[in-house]
Order: sequence, then C-alpha cells, then structure tokens
Amino acid sequence: MLSTQFGVHAAELIRDEKYGVSVALKGNQITHNALKDIAGVPKLVPTDHQMIEIARTMGISFGNE
Repeated sequence: MLSTQFGVHAAELIRDEKYGVSVALKGNQITHNALKDIAGVPKLVPTDHQMIEIARTMGISFGNE
C-alpha cells in the first residue's frame, strides 16, 4: 500500500511539473523533498522502528542478523 501511495504522489508531481524531488514519508504523510536538500545526507532508521519490525516478520533481512 505504501508503494502505491508513493507512486500516486510521484505521478501527481509529474502532472504538476515538479521535478528534482523525491517522494518521502514524513510521519504518516506522503510528501516530497528537493533532491538538493537530501542528496548525500544519510537518514538512519532506528532498528526498533515499526516498519523494520514488520519487515523482519516477513523474512526480510537487513544484513545484521
């Protein structure tokens, strides 16, 4: 479902001719960020984040197990 929401937002950005941005999840909101503001800036996700825990229950490995 998250990927569908990202895709819809990306399509809306193209429709609105907004380029040079990346779709993002901020809290529970789908938004976007200018690439110039985020390129090269690492953003770490806490290992106990809900999305990480769900991914692990699905069998996804993050290489640290």
